[in-house]
Amino acid sequence: MEEKCNNNLIVNSGIGKYSRISRFDENHNLIDELYATIENWITSIKAETFAFLLELFIGHDIEKVYIYTDSELVYNRFNDLVKKNDFVNARKIFKEQNNLYYWALIKLKLKHMRIPIS
Repeated sequence: MEEKCNNNLIVNSGIGKYSRISRFDENHNLIDELYATIENWITSIKAETFAFLLELFIGHDIEKVYIYTDSELVYNRFNDLVKKNDFVNARKIFKEQNNLYYWALIKLKLKHMRIPIS
């Protein structure tokens, strides 16, 4: 089975901020949607990173999963993590790094579940 995923951060003044994961089959038919919220998202990057992490947990047993995100930062950090297999240093922890705990979980998920990346 092949599955496609689309991560979105939705901001609505009446609802607040929440993250949405939409799941589609290989024919682009909607399978399911998942909505999540955290009391204080703070940034859209945090919501995008969280949605990305959730999809790794939810879709790990699917043969092929495509994850689409409109966040260039999430995309670049994921690629850095896969290529270098190291993304933490003192400067990133104290100056640059956003959502360090989420990225640590993503790294552990990739390592322990042996998720193939292409």
